[in-house]
Amino acid sequence: MINGLFIFSVIWSFGASLDTNSRKVFDQSFKKIMVGDITQAKKKKYVSFPEKLTLFDYLFKIHEEKLTYEWIKWVDTIDDNYPKDIKIHEIIVKTNDIARYNYCL
Repeated sequence: MINGLFIFSVIWSFGASLDTNSRKVFDQSFKKIMVGDITQAKKKKYVSFPEKLTLFDYLFKIHEEKLTYEWIKWVDTIDDNYPKDIKIHEIIVKTNDIARYNYCL
């Protein structure tokens, strides 16, 4: 579990300031290092991570009561239930970026 937290921290420490294209390059390189596809890297996979999309599309969620973890998509953390009486100009459209920022803050 600590390995997963470390990887999540590395992804967002180095990748937070990257633009979309650079994030794709970072994602591909980081995954290659983690699965041992680069000859200088150890041949040990430290933690499982999602193969689809990029690592920036996922949150490393820990279930403390069960001592388990999983990678979940940021989009799945978005609560898109708005009150029925909300006015159109009061609506804030929730996106992956908003979910990420709210989590970090």
